[in-house]
Amino acid sequence: MNNLIREMMGGTLRRFLIIALVASVAVTGGMFAYGYTTDVATITGTSQDWDFGNVTANDTSGMDFDVFGSYRGKIDAGTLFTIQHDADYSGDIQVNVYLSNLDELSWKYGMLLLRLALVDPDNVTEEQDVEMIEKPLTLNNGMVSFTCDNITALTSHAVYCKGGVYRSFPWAYLTNHTSDGAFSPQLTCEVVQAGLD
Repeated sequence: MNNLIREMMGGTLRRFLIIALVASVAVTGGMFAYGYTTDVATITGTSQDWDFGNVTANDTSGMDFDVFGSYRGKIDAGTLFTIQHDADYSGDIQVNVYLSNLDELSWKYGMLLLRLALVDPDNVTEEQDVEMIEKPLTLNNGMVSFTCDNITALTSHAVYCKGGVYRSFPWAYLTNHTSDGAFSPQLTCEVVQAGLD
């Protein structure tokens, strides 16, 4: 084996050069591997004892309506929800409103439509959604979404129903299904953060 190595490496001088080169690479490689230091930095996160936004359901008794069979009727305007955000939160919000008992309403109504808008609670004609439009919440479209940009100008918003319409099934059908479904629309509102603050 020694003879094989001697033949491959040649003379003594060549052997010393190769050994010196290998040793140099080993020492230099170790320097690069250990030539750095580390440290740790901490960013302080301060816990708050409240949510960035809260939703409150409003008294909607002024929007109540009677349902007759085979009848097309109207639903009056009114404020459904009030949304408040913390004064320290300056980000954007998205408000989602769901017709949460859609399956039950489909037993009683052939058509139901509510025209919803995100507004200033003190001035319901001033819309706060970035699209600046009212949106239909229907049996076919069980959810509407509003996005509010730069909410720092207001401390609260309102989901406002600008009115609505419904059409009920014939009374003969309704009486055959008295235990099925519901006449009263149930709405659910959620507020989520839109983007990063």
